[in-house]
Amino acid sequence: ESELRFEVVNETQNRYGSNWVTDWLADLLRQNREKIYEDMQGRIKSGHEFLVLLANDKPVGYSEFSVDPKKHELFEHDFLVRPKFQKLGFGTNLLNRLVWLSRIRNCTHIRKVMQQPNEMAFAERAQKKLPHVDIDANLPKREVIIRLRKYPVQKPRPKRPNR
Repeated sequence: ESELRFEVVNETQNRYGSNWVTDWLADLLRQNREKIYEDMQGRIKSGHEFLVLLANDKPVGYSEFSVDPKKHELFEHDFLVRPKFQKLGFGTNLLNRLVWLSRIRNCTHIRKVMQQPNEMAFAERAQKKLPHVDIDANLPKREVIIRLRKYPVQKPRPKRPNR
């Protein structure tokens, strides 16, 4: 079993200078470490945050997002789970934590624009795995809106995927 934990990286908790996330993303995205560091710093300064999922203290996935308090919206820019950890429940845990974060930040929904057509399966998987939300998929715009149902905010307990 894997011990799961999450870290939020933003302007007040900027851990990209501490290198492990930058190294991991550079390896995962197969890009130059310095380019990743510069890119992440720019995104963090513009209000983006990163939710990093760790299993046994090793990063296995992340979500990049920003919050618009006026629209009560969490906009998800990127969502990635390392290929060897896919289909084991790690993505569901990451998505559950993202839903929890959006609730505690007074968001009513999460919006995601799909970059590629095959990502629309994201909406179907989310609807099956997250019974406490309603999913609207707008195919022409390639946009998915996850509407949060109202209920008291409770911190999700991560499931422990077998690994």
